[in-house]
Amino acid sequence: MSLRTTLYRTALRWQASVTLSAVGSDGSIGAVLLANALWKTVTNEMTAEERSWIERIESLRHTLAASNAQVQMLNYGTIAPDQNIPEERLATGQLVTRQIGDLARHSSQPFFNSFLQFRLIREFRPVACLELGTSLGLSTAYQAAALLCNDNGGHLTSLEGAGELAKLSRTHLQGLGLRNASVVEGRFQDTLSDVISTHHCFAWVSKDAQHTERATIGFFETILPHLDNPAILVFDDINWSQQMRRAWSTIKADRRVSIAVDLRRTGICLLDTGIRHKRPIRFPVVGEWLPYQPRSGRGRL
Repeated sequence: MSLRTTLYRTALRWQASVTLSAVGSDGSIGAVLLANALWKTVTNEMTAEERSWIERIESLRHTLAASNAQVQMLNYGTIAPDQNIPEERLATGQLVTRQIGDLARHSSQPFFNSFLQFRLIREFRPVACLELGTSLGLSTAYQAAALLCNDNGGHLTSLEGAGELAKLSRTHLQGLGLRNASVVEGRFQDTLSDVISTHHCFAWVSKDAQHTERATIGFFETILPHLDNPAILVFDDINWSQQMRRAWSTIKADRRVSIAVDLRRTGICLLDTGIRHKRPIRFPVVGEWLPYQPRSGRGRL
C-alpha cells in the first residue's frame, strides 16, 4: 500500500469518526447503535463466528460470479437508469434472460453493502425483518446470518418477483444452512400486504427492488405504519437514476425520519422517537477502506 493511499484512508477514517461522534452525541440508543454499526463497518470489525459466516457467503458469491448458466425470468422493475416504462407494462413484467455470473457481479449487492447490513442487524438486533428484492440471495444470506449470530429468534422474510430467482435463492440459503430466512415469490403488490398482515410490525426493512420514484415512495408510505420503534430502513441504489435521487430526497426529508445517512449508493433511515433533533448525514465512505477482501473481489460504493 502506497503512502498516499495510507494517508488518504487515514484522513477518511478521521472524517468518519468525527461524523459518527456527532451522530452518537444525540444520546438516544438508536443513534448510538447506528454510529457503532457504521464505525464497525468502516473498520471491518468481526468476530470469528461472523467471519466464518462471511467467508462462506463470499465463497458462494465467488462460485456464482464465475457461472455461465443463464436464467429466464419476468422482471417487474426498470432495467436501466431513467428507463421510461409505462406502469401497466411494469405490472405485467418483462421477460428477460440473464447470466448468473452477471447477476452476481452487477445486480447483487457487493461485499461492502452486504457487510453494512450485517453490522446494522448485529447492533440493532431486530426480530421481525423484511427485504424487498432477494435476487440470488447473497445480501439475504448476510442478513439471515447476522440474525443467527444475534441468537434472539430473528427471522427475515424476503420478497422476490422473479420466480426463477426465488427458487435459486432458496437453494442458496438452504445450502448455507440459513433456515431463518423465507423467500416469498410474486409481485410485491400481490405479496406485501399478506406479509405485513402476518408479521404486523418490523424493526428492519431493506429495499433493493422496483427502482422508480413512485414505487419507492409508495413502499415507504405503506411500510411506515408497520414499523417498530426504533426501526431501520435501508434503500439501495439511491443515486442510480434521477427518479431514485428524487425518491431519496423525499424520504430523507420526511419528518418521521430521525436520521438519514447518505452513503452514495445506499441510504439508511433511522426512525426513533427518542431522537431529539432530526439530521441528514453525508457519510464519507469508500469501500477500499476495508482490509478484508473476499475472494470474489472488494466491495465498492
